[in-house]
Amino acid sequence: MTLFATDGTCSANTPCSLQLVLLTTGGNPPYHYQLDSLAYGAPPIGMILDLNGTLSGTPTIAGTYPFRFCA
Repeated sequence: MTLFATDGTCSANTPCSLQLVLLTTGGNPPYHYQLDSLAYGAPPIGMILDLNGTLSGTPTIAGTYPFRFCA
């Protein structure tokens, strides 16, 4: 089970870091996170999802970017 943080907001052309995962249980820790298929969307250009579940970087274009990731 994974408990996600609330939706985050970043501003275009401003460095940002959002912790997307609050808690993951089950399976075999340590947990690592990665983007799901790009068929489900992608983070904004300039942002990356770290293995620890943190989305960070500097988004270059304003907008809403739904995407999925998995543990």
